[in-house]
Amino acid sequence: MKNFIAAFLLCSFYASLYALPTDSLDATFQSGSGFDDDVYCMTVLPNDQILLGGSFQTYNGTPRACIIRLNADGTCDNSFLATSRGVTSSPSSTWPAVRCIYVQSDGKILIGGNFDSINGIRRYNIARLNNDGSIDMSFDPDTVLNNQGNRVRSITELPSGKIYVGGDLTLNGSIIPKNLICLTSSGILDNSGFNIGTGNIGGIDKVYALPSGKLLVSGDFDHFNGVADTGLVRIDSMGNVDPTFVARSVGYLGTFAVRNDGKIVTLNSEIHRLNDDGSLDHSFDAGSGFDQNTPTSVVIQPDGKMLVGGYVTGYRGVGVLGLVRINVDGTYDATFNLNNGFDQGGIYCTGVQSNGKIIAAGDFLYFNNSHHMDRIARLKSNLGPTLSIVNVPDAKLLSVYPNPIAAQATIMIDEVEAAEVDVVISDMMGRPIKVLYSGSPSIHQIAFSTSEITSGSYLITVSDTKDRKIISTRRVAVQ
Repeated sequence: MKNFIAAFLLCSFYASLYALPTDSLDATFQSGSGFDDDVYCMTVLPNDQILLGGSFQTYNGTPRACIIRLNADGTCDNSFLATSRGVTSSPSSTWPAVRCIYVQSDGKILIGGNFDSINGIRRYNIARLNNDGSIDMSFDPDTVLNNQGNRVRSITELPSGKIYVGGDLTLNGSIIPKNLICLTSSGILDNSGFNIGTGNIGGIDKVYALPSGKLLVSGDFDHFNGVADTGLVRIDSMGNVDPTFVARSVGYLGTFAVRNDGKIVTLNSEIHRLNDDGSLDHSFDAGSGFDQNTPTSVVIQPDGKMLVGGYVTGYRGVGVLGLVRINVDGTYDATFNLNNGFDQGGIYCTGVQSNGKIIAAGDFLYFNNSHHMDRIARLKSNLGPTLSIVNVPDAKLLSVYPNPIAAQATIMIDEVEAAEVDVVISDMMGRPIKVLYSGSPSIHQIAFSTSEITSGSYLITVSDTKDRKIISTRRVAVQ
């Protein structure tokens, strides 16, 4: 009986940590009058600052053209790109926009979209910024993507330094779309052998670098490099299709998210979860799914639950507006109660800060019918103490010393029942940053340097190389 009562109280405690308060809007987030136009992309930095891109020209009355960095409390970071000129395009009738942001391990920021200059310096549709928002002059794609109508939708990078760019792209001097290209670390077109064939594949919506060095690519295509693939494909660094990955026919696939265990959550008009080989994960059941809506973004929380945003009005027969949270098994998370939710628009991007607070942005104007929120809002914490939640039951198998980490640390692995393990450092959303070790767990100790890691909170995860199952996770702080 005592054990039952203890278990009941423990379950109630965790339920309270994960439940979103009815009064869920965080009034301490100082967004003021918000944005004057749409926000398309977001990255929450390790220090909880927020990078946002879109077609906006002002934030809370301050001129900021298409790219901005906010402090953790929502105020404008005036040390970043402090100029009203920002991202522009010519002719002025062509509305510029930043549609994707990728932060490299050294803190430099790759941005893509449809534009032709930043702060008066010519850059066609892709650029790299220094940490202060100034243009990194060492990255110069020149005229690679200067054809009219080009639009960069996604950017990623492999540890080799090669940068992969997807979107609606035609190379300079060509009339044939080349919707996925590879650039060197300096921004010029890579000529070392990357090739996706001569076929006209449809637009690329997302390209994502996996810890294995391969890439997941999604978009509007029914073949890729001569191989029949619908919407989602895995390729190697040279553009060759990986035959061991055969995804179910998903049709057009706008976006996806990758879990720590390698499983993939795909999102179009439906939501599915795939195993590492592309097959359907039948332990995930979305039931009737979305009520003829258009979900546009998915973020996986550290606890495995999924935040799905967009022009969403219902999931599995439950009315929701703008944002829904889905349990790990695909059921509706009833503890995530937004009442009337987001109105007069949808959500294009979401992010989670280290304290569990959720940032939502897009083109919505109201929250719960009464709060006038121009295109950005923060919801109160629903994750509770992240450290106690993300550490799995076998946390004793993994320790990191010292923690917080100033410059170097030692990762210690106890007796792990796996032939080989991968040790990966990820951001607080579980997105891999770097593979720290791959091999036999008998090594026990792994040296870790933070020279390429900016300050902030991170996750270090040990997983079984064979089945990708997570063995243990630790949260660390890098100073």
